[in-house]
Amino acid sequence: MSILLSLWLASRRTRRGAEPPCPAMPVHQRQRHRHDAVLRAIDRRVRDLGDRSLTKGERIIWSTALAIAILTGDRDAPFSAPAKLPHWSAARIGFAAMELPDAADCVVALVKELAFRAALAPNDRQAESRSLVRLAMLRQRFRTISAGTDMPARFNAMIERLYP
Repeated sequence: MSILLSLWLASRRTRRGAEPPCPAMPVHQRQRHRHDAVLRAIDRRVRDLGDRSLTKGERIIWSTALAIAILTGDRDAPFSAPAKLPHWSAARIGFAAMELPDAADCVVALVKELAFRAALAPNDRQAESRSLVRLAMLRQRFRTISAGTDMPARFNAMIERLYP
């Protein structure tokens, strides 16, 4: 009975124009939870309906977040285990939208290196070794770029623009 009474009183206070109660967590944590929820929703849609079901904005968000996770080695990203990145160009667009042209260049270089690796002869150990060194250098370059900027804030701002 007391629970019903407290709910009724709370609803009357908010109807009269009183401010609703404060949230249980700080704003930056709510924002982080919102963006994780957006990524989980996009991930669920990709798993259930395929990547062709995404809007252009969702594809940019998804591809950029997945490229960040791949290039930084982030294991905490909210993606399902077999997440794939079929739209590298959308990741490049995402980094350009975040005003990080050097990161967009890293994505282009990574795609070229992966195409080179696909064409390698299976027994060419020297070429594979040089390719692995170039991939490590690309990852290091990307980490340097992300350390020099506030990439999470820029990514969150991009989500707000593309997925209000």
